[in-house]
Amino acid sequence: MPKKKTKTSYEKVRYEVDPHNRLVISDTGKKTKLPRFRQVLTGRFKTDKNNSLSYLIKAPVPRGYGIPHQVRLRGRWSLTEDHNLCFTLNKWGRQTLGDKLTLQGTILDVHKNSLLFAVTTRTKEDTQSIYILKLQGVWQADKNNRLMFRIKRGKGQYDNLVFTGAWEINKHHQIIYRYEKGELITKQKRIHTLIFKGYWDIKDKT
Repeated sequence: MPKKKTKTSYEKVRYEVDPHNRLVISDTGKKTKLPRFRQVLTGRFKTDKNNSLSYLIKAPVPRGYGIPHQVRLRGRWSLTEDHNLCFTLNKWGRQTLGDKLTLQGTILDVHKNSLLFAVTTRTKEDTQSIYILKLQGVWQADKNNRLMFRIKRGKGQYDNLVFTGAWEINKHHQIIYRYEKGELITKQKRIHTLIFKGYWDIKDKT
């Protein structure tokens, strides 16, 4: 008589991001057969065409914890008040519902259907490096006339990045958005400027 297949269960773990934008994995503190652990994983985050987030591990990890070379994450995107990217995890796989991964960096540039975000990290050899995350979507204004980037998630769903600061129009009729934030390494504050190039379409609603 064939054996009945049982559903594989996984111990829940917590994910967080350290000050150098590296993924950190630890147990939840609940009953588990594994010893308590907390591991900083050297690597970098990556987005795909559906704006899903994953983490590519570059350095060897300890055996016995079931950590793959690529950690796939599921959740939703948002923008913090300090203009960092935040990814809030869903209840899926080994993830813990509600864990927030905040990626500290700089909005490098904006285009018609994309946003480029520069992330600074450190390697195992303590060398600083910078890489780019690209998010795809559409730009809109919300009901309060704030700039908003709607990240496409498939099946007609979107995650909204809301830019809470004020914007203005320059002499070339371009939208200018400025925000101030401290640098990741030096903590020195500087002004960042985003320029939205395009054309205006004035619609007559009468």
